[in-house]
Amino acid sequence: MLIGFECSPVMNPEEFIVAQYWDGLDEIGLSSCRGAKTAKELLEAVDAKKRDYERAICSLNDSITRLHRFRNTVVSVYRLPPELLVEIFWNLAQTFNNKNIIAVSHVCQRWRTIAVDSAKLWSFVSMNSTPQVTEFFRRSHPVLVHVSIWRYIEDGTLVSGIVEVLEPHISRLRSVHITMSTAVEIQYIMNNLDCSVLQEISLRLDTYLVSGSEIVFRSPLPALRSLTLARINVSCMKKNCPRNLVHFELISQPGESMPHPWTLLRIFEQNQALETVKVQALSPDLSNAPTGSSFSQKVELPHLSLLSVQNVLQRDMRTLLALLSLPANLRMQLSIFVHDDFVSEPLFSKDTTSLPSLADLRVLEVLQSHKQPESEPANPKEPNVLIRGQRPGEALFGEPDFTLGLIEAKQSCVPALRGWFDLSHIELLVLSGWKLHTDMDDWIRLMGELWKLQTLRLVDIREETLIELLRALSVSRPPNLGELHDVMICPELSRLEVASMKLGDFGAFELMKWVMYRSSCGARLQSLELLGVRGSMWQDSLKHLNPYCDKVYVNE
Repeated sequence: MLIGFECSPVMNPEEFIVAQYWDGLDEIGLSSCRGAKTAKELLEAVDAKKRDYERAICSLNDSITRLHRFRNTVVSVYRLPPELLVEIFWNLAQTFNNKNIIAVSHVCQRWRTIAVDSAKLWSFVSMNSTPQVTEFFRRSHPVLVHVSIWRYIEDGTLVSGIVEVLEPHISRLRSVHITMSTAVEIQYIMNNLDCSVLQEISLRLDTYLVSGSEIVFRSPLPALRSLTLARINVSCMKKNCPRNLVHFELISQPGESMPHPWTLLRIFEQNQALETVKVQALSPDLSNAPTGSSFSQKVELPHLSLLSVQNVLQRDMRTLLALLSLPANLRMQLSIFVHDDFVSEPLFSKDTTSLPSLADLRVLEVLQSHKQPESEPANPKEPNVLIRGQRPGEALFGEPDFTLGLIEAKQSCVPALRGWFDLSHIELLVLSGWKLHTDMDDWIRLMGELWKLQTLRLVDIREETLIELLRALSVSRPPNLGELHDVMICPELSRLEVASMKLGDFGAFELMKWVMYRSSCGARLQSLELLGVRGSMWQDSLKHLNPYCDKVYVNE
C-alpha cells in the first residue's frame, strides 16, 4: 500500500480517498455523518439514518396502500356487498380444493377480511394437504365441516394419520367423502369415525381392478340423509341400513352384476322419504342375481323428484318400475340395454296409472346417433337412441321430464313408441338423426295415434324417411262406429319443420303434393319451414305453395 501511495500520480492519495468516501456519503444522503470522528460514531450515525429511511419507507407504503384502497373503491366488483361475495366464494369453496379459497383470501385486504371472518368458507376441507387442515378447522369453528379424503396425500400421511387429525373434530363432521384404492382403507376410516353424527357419506373406490369390495357400517346411521356408493357392494346396508335417506346414489363395479332389483327395492322400502335416486351400472350382467323372493305390493316413494337408472337390462328396469309407486311430478332419466326383439317386451304399461309422470306428455323427441361412440371398459356405453318427453308448462328447451336411452338398438323404436307411451296428448314430435329402417305400416300406426299433434319437426333425416312420413300422413283412417266419413291422420297438424337434410326433386314433389292434399281436405298448414335443406332445383317450385299454405320459409 505504501508503495502504491508513493507511485500514485495523485498528490496526497490518503486525503483523496477520504474525500471520495465523504462524497459518496453525500450522494446517498448521509452528509450528516461528516462530523463522525471514529468508526463507531460513523456506524451509529449510519444506523440512525437507516432507521429514518425505514420509517419513511413504511410511511410511503402506508400511503401506497391507502391509494390502492381508494382505487379499488371505484372498481365495481369492490363495491359488492360482503354477503354477496361470501356466496360467490361459497360456490368456489365447495370444490374441496383448499388452494381455491386460499387464493381468494390473497387477492386484496377486503376480500381477505371477508373470507377469514366467514367460517363457512373454510368448512370444506380436503385432507390432501394436512398442514393446511389445522388452520381450516380453526377458521371454520364453530360450523359443521365437510371433509374429503383422497387416495393421494401430498405429504405422504398414512390413513391412520388422517384419522388422528380428524379425531378432535369428529363432533363437527357433517359429511365425509372418501376415495381410496382399497376397501380396507375405507373400512379403517369408517371404523374410527363416529358415523352416527354424519348427514352425508360418499364412499368411492378409484380403481377398476378391485372386485367384491365390501364395506360394513358397524353402527346405526340415524342422522344420515345422503349416501353415495361407487364400486362398493351394497351388502354394507344389510345390517345397519339407513332409514332416513333423502338422496341415494349407486355406481356398480365394472365386471360385476348390478344389485338385483329386489335388493334396491328393499333399500327403497326402508327409505320412503327419498327425493333423488341415481343408479348406474357399468355392466349389464345379472346372471348371478338372487332369486326366490318377491314383493307382494308396490314400494311407495311419494316424495321422489328424480329417478335416474342407467345402463341396466330391459327386464330389470321393467321389474323395478313395476314394483314402484311413483308421484306424478317425477323426473325420470333411464337407459337400458335392448335385445333384437325389445319391442315385444314392453318396458312399462301403456296404461299410465302405473307411471303417472308419463300421463300428460306434450313434447316427444326421438334422437338417434349416427354411430356408436367408442366406450372404455370403465365407462358406461352411450345410447344410440334417445327418447325425451316434456309435460305441459315446461320450457321447450329446458330439462326434459322424461329421458329414455336405448343402448345397442338395432331396429326402429317406432313400435315401442306406440306400445309404451300414450301419444294422445302429444303436441310436438321431433325426429332427429333418423336412420333405422321403419316399415310404412309402423309410420301409419304411429301417426294415427297422434290426435293432437300440432307441430312435426324433422332434423337430419333421410329423404326416403321424409317421403314415407308424408305418405303416412296422407292416409285416412277408416271410420269408427258413429263416424260417417274417413278420418284424416293428425287432423290438428298445422306446422311442419324440416332441417339439415338433403332434398331431391322427388322428395320436393312429394312434399308439395302433401301440402296441397292437406289444403284440399280443409286442414291447411299454417307454416312450412325448410332450414338448412340442401338442393338447388326445387326452391322456385315452392313459391307455388303460397295458395295452399299460410307461410313458406326457406333458409339454406
